[in-house]
Amino acid sequence: MNTDANRAKIRKASNNGYSRSLRTDYSGRGMFGRTCWGIVCDDPNDVIVDVGLKGAHTDSMGTSTIVYWPNITGL
Repeated sequence: MNTDANRAKIRKASNNGYSRSLRTDYSGRGMFGRTCWGIVCDDPNDVIVDVGLKGAHTDSMGTSTIVYWPNITGL
């Protein structure tokens, strides 16, 4: 799952207007310091559908949400 093609899908979705930023260093719940890729957004459902990758998780960030994929790592 950790491929350049999957990272490209996430990068493309982060430029679709509903996103606030792409994160390549997010450490989600239960990741114990490991980092992964995620997209900070207002509507996580739009991001999940647009990216189309399985294994998405979400965390609330106060006024926004991050959708992240724990298995998508690296730059």
